[in-house]
Amino acid sequence: VVGDIHGRFHRVREWIAALESARGRPATLVLAVGDVEAFLAADDHRRKAAKRAMPAEFADYVSGRCAFERPLHFIGGNNEDFEALHAIPTGGLVAPNMNYLGRVGSQNISGYDVTWLSGIYAPRYVDKPLQPPTSPDACRQAGYFRHDEVRALDPVINADILLTHEWPRGLASRSPAASRGVHKDLKAFHTPWIGNQVSRALVERIRPRWLFCG
Repeated sequence: VVGDIHGRFHRVREWIAALESARGRPATLVLAVGDVEAFLAADDHRRKAAKRAMPAEFADYVSGRCAFERPLHFIGGNNEDFEALHAIPTGGLVAPNMNYLGRVGSQNISGYDVTWLSGIYAPRYVDKPLQPPTSPDACRQAGYFRHDEVRALDPVINADILLTHEWPRGLASRSPAASRGVHKDLKAFHTPWIGNQVSRALVERIRPRWLFCG
């Protein structure tokens, strides 16, 4: 499982290869928890991506110059090519062996029951309809999940894996963090308010074996 890679696809391939070499067997499942930034062109990356100088490595995978040896399944974060992903809200291949899971959903992948919720929480947008990302403002709002998307997961009663981009509220609260050996100098120890209650309620209801977030 990898976190916010922000366009660093070559690095992820190196990590997977190193992990497989160390363990002496191929990876069964590769998941990414959002902020993948699969921008096709370098100009797109400069204009639309997060405010960092990242190469447009994704173009190498679309063109076939590079390829993932294992399927990479990813959810959406709040920094993505929303114009492209808007056309496939329920997911689909964006390049060979690169599969966008969609905004919300649940399915069995490689023998694991995986449930996911893309995006982050914003009170201003959570009850508003999702707009086509045809402007900078509309692109930003595409990075927020909606209550109707969360309700789409009501039939899910358990899962092996739950993927969210934003942390559930309370994940970094001081008491649990200290009990897990989280050092007090880490930023998370001093920010117990980060995360959102919607994701927290989802975790408490589904009670997945594993939670992975951005």
